[in-house]
Amino acid sequence: MALALAGAISPLLPPPGRAETAVIARAGAWSAFSGTANDGTRVCGASVAGDEERYLGIKHFAGNDYFVVQLVKSSWRIPARTRIPVRMAVDRAPAWNAAALGSNSTVEFRINLDALDEFINVVSAGAAMRVSFTEGSENDWNVSLRGSSAIMAAMLRCVRTFTAPTATPPLATPPSAGTKPVGRPGGPAAGGQPYAGGGADPYREPSASQPFAGQAGGQPFGGQAAPMRPPVQQAPAQPYADGMAGDGAPLPLKPGR
Repeated sequence: MALALAGAISPLLPPPGRAETAVIARAGAWSAFSGTANDGTRVCGASVAGDEERYLGIKHFAGNDYFVVQLVKSSWRIPARTRIPVRMAVDRAPAWNAAALGSNSTVEFRINLDALDEFINVVSAGAAMRVSFTEGSENDWNVSLRGSSAIMAAMLRCVRTFTAPTATPPLATPPSAGTKPVGRPGGPAAGGQPYAGGGADPYREPSASQPFAGQAGGQPFGGQAAPMRPPVQQAPAQPYADGMAGDGAPLPLKPGR
């Protein structure tokens, strides 16, 4: 079954630091948390943070029939509701493509509950996740998945207890340590690679102490950096491309090709 991830939430959720949450489990570089959003909605999630104030979170808000994947970097300056193509892959599995939306320093897209089993199984059994911003100058994020199996399980226990919507498919159960994922998303990526982009920084295995690997700098959109003219400093890279801002309708995530 191909993983179906939908586009970003509208409006975008508040930055993770503004929510009132508490850590309920830690493993490797990952944490599971529980708490409330700004509007009092119960939230459960899993997250990992790294250098350059980078943050990757997977969240469920009470009553929703989807999870949210949230990518945050403090140096991003994204115009409101900018469309940002995102590619995500675990180890050498085929990649998934998301039509995400971004604003300010945050990029988001959804995982529908009917796709959750596959997503949780792949992440829980993996060693590293690669997140690529296929437009713009942001370098790939290579994220350690050490500890993710225990944290996915803790997040799902929280969801079942506090936030699970009614009349929805059963929530996923992560595989036990040492097992393989039940399914893999889609077909093989072009050239046998699970990620896109020639000329990207070479893959480096992340570690537990440094969960994010890769070159510094970048933005998740395709705007050109300012020319190097002293004393003007080159603009940070962004995760989106020029002309992609606007009220775009969310699109489903599709298997990589």
